[in-house]
Amino acid sequence: IASQPPDIVEAVLMYLMNECSIELPEGWNDQSINVVSSNSAMAPGLTLTVTRDNLPFGMSFQEYLDEQVEQVSKSMVDFTMMGRQNVRLDGTPVAEIECSWLAKDVRMHQLIYMLPSPDGRAMVITASMPGQMTPGQLAEVRRIVQTLKFRRT
Repeated sequence: IASQPPDIVEAVLMYLMNECSIELPEGWNDQSINVVSSNSAMAPGLTLTVTRDNLPFGMSFQEYLDEQVEQVSKSMVDFTMMGRQNVRLDGTPVAEIECSWLAKDVRMHQLIYMLPSPDGRAMVITASMPGQMTPGQLAEVRRIVQTLKFRRT
């Protein structure tokens, strides 16, 4: 099998998923959303969602973080900030935000982690549960999120 001349070979993005990988042409962006949920009777309705976003042109990650927190606090019904602290995940500084808000007559309790990914994008990890997480559930979510490890090339 003849190979293509080097000037014709396109750059590719190796997109990795649990089940497989796929090569995408240059210029494609990862806009995936990953959602996993607990089957445990001890944590009914608990989900963990991971999203990614490009930083707006010229905006630092801290500016992005501050803007996102302000947008969420204004757009969510009966939003309550319960705590905000700086933590580290895989050596990366992360903002951890604990909050609650009203979604269709159900109070949602969330732990939100906002961090820059190694490729310079924003990554948001959100643990959500209807009602109020117990101290034990909060500790378990924090333990799970602490297992995050970036793939570094």
